[in-house]
Amino acid sequence: MECKVIIGLGNPGPKYENTRHNIGFMALDVFLKAFCRQKEIKFQAKTRLNAEVCEFTLKGERLFLIKPLTFMNESGKAVVALKRRGILGANDNFLVVHDELDLPLGRIRFARRASSGGHNGVQSIIDSLGHNNFDRLRIGIGRPTDKKEIVNFVLKPFLPEEKKLVDKVLDICSEAIFCYLTQGMGRAMNKYNGLKIE
Repeated sequence: MECKVIIGLGNPGPKYENTRHNIGFMALDVFLKAFCRQKEIKFQAKTRLNAEVCEFTLKGERLFLIKPLTFMNESGKAVVALKRRGILGANDNFLVVHDELDLPLGRIRFARRASSGGHNGVQSIIDSLGHNNFDRLRIGIGRPTDKKEIVNFVLKPFLPEEKKLVDKVLDICSEAIFCYLTQGMGRAMNKYNGLKIE
C-alpha cells in the first residue's frame, strides 16, 4: 500500500499550544478530526521517531500525520528519523505544513522546491536532507511591523479577535490537504493559492 506523509511544524508542550508558530500542528489536528472516521485514532508519541505520529488509511492509502517533538529549529531530526525507519520513500515525497510570516492571516499557499524563506523549521529539514525537493503548505500568520519583535510575535497566541478567522483558515487548510492528497499538487495550487479567506 502506498504511504503518504504530512508533517506539521511547531513546538511541543502546553507552553506553545495555540501560538502562531504552532499553526502547523493545529492544522493536522483539524485535518484528523475532519477526515479520520475512526475517532479512537489519536497522535501518539514515538520516541524513536522524535515525533508524535498518527497513522490511518485514507482513500485506500496509508497516511502518516507527523508532529516533530524536537522543537522547531531541529525539525530535520524527526524527518531523518522517518527516513531511517522507511516511512519516507526514496523520493522524499511529503508535505510540510507550517506558519508563514510573509503571508497575511487569511492566505495559504502551496509551494514546491522552494527555499526556506528564513523559516528555521523548514531550513532544518532542508539541511538534514540536503535538498528542498518536498512540498509545503504555508499558512499566513502575518508579520509584526518591528522586525525585532518577530520571535515574540510567533511565540504568542492569536488574538481573541483573530480566533474566528483562524478557525476558518484551519478548516480551509484541512480541505486543501485533502485536495493535495487526492487530486495532486497542481490542483491544490490552482484551487487554494489565490484564495482569500475572510
